Amino acid sequence: MRHHKRWGSIVTVIVVGAAVGLTWSVVRAGQGRGSATSKGDGGYTEHRAPGDVWPFEAWPSHMQREFIKQLAAYDPPLYAAWNKRMDQAIKNKKLDKRSEMVLVVYMDSVVHWALPVIEQHIDQAFDAGSNISELLEAIDFGPESSTHQVHDGLEGLWHVVEVREKAAKPAPLRGAPLTEKDLIPTSKTDPPVFKWHLPMPRYHQQARERWAPERAAANARAAADIRKLPKALSGRMQELITTASDSVIRWPDPLLDHHIHEALNRGSNVQEIVEVIMVVAESVQGAADSNVAGRRVHSGVEIERHGLGALGRVIAERDKAGWKSPREYGEGFTTKTY
Repeated sequence: MRHHKRWGSIVTVIVVGAAVGLTWSVVRAGQGRGSATSKGDGGYTEHRAPGDVWPFEAWPSHMQREFIKQLAAYDPPLYAAWNKRMDQAIKNKKLDKRSEMVLVVYMDSVVHWALPVIEQHIDQAFDAGSNISELLEAIDFGPESSTHQVHDGLEGLWHVVEVREKAAKPAPLRGAPLTEKDLIPTSKTDPPVFKWHLPMPRYHQQARERWAPERAAANARAAADIRKLPKALSGRMQELITTASDSVIRWPDPLLDHHIHEALNRGSNVQEIVEVIMVVAESVQGAADSNVAGRRVHSGVEIERHGLGALGRVIAERDKAGWKSPREYGEGFTTKTY
């Protein structure tokens, strides 16, 4: 009996010891993530390793093709309206790689993909001709920018630049100066033309001016100072980033419609916007499976349905008002038109 008790005690000690050891390893891993290290990497243990590539399927992926099949079954009228343009994107997507990767990097940080994925896409953005200032401005600018999102995006940017510089790969601070067609200003919204023309200044601005005038004045000074700085992100890309984000989080009209109008007014075209919506509908899928902080998003077909529905409304409004909607690549506005 004593022999059995002795062995039972030994087994208990072993089990408890293993449990404590496992718990301590988890705690140490958490501490390592949350504290700075001598390498200056912010304590992250999940940085992308050289040669480590997340296995994304090349365009057009099976997932993207399934989104289109689902749209045909789920919303036949919308599919009928857009199937030719979606098929054109499947067969010959023309969205330039640099723009695509800037958009994907921004959305990666919004949905909190695991850091190795964000870094992989930042690396691809540099390879496609982007630069530090453009990526930083995109991450800072977007409508879903927050402390958490900026943390992920700029953490990844910092690490990728360090790795590329050590490998003697280009990671330029700035790109070529933006031209007139890159800097088309926003369209005139007073008097209103469309439903999305909201009171100017907006109600959130009026609230600050009414109840916190000192804060409103400080915000206005900061905004004026920022406007004086050289821009790295084109007006077209600003609107495409917002259109992509609003499609993914299913932001309703009038604001989603507003930014699609502005994308068309500032150099984009209908086919490009279709391709942007299709690309980000796919790129955000899986973030929650890669990272405990990953954001769960709507299915790809729901995202595409929301974005394309808004694009259809915008075109109908513009046609009725006599506003041109550039349809194809090469037809976008190069100067302010509206």
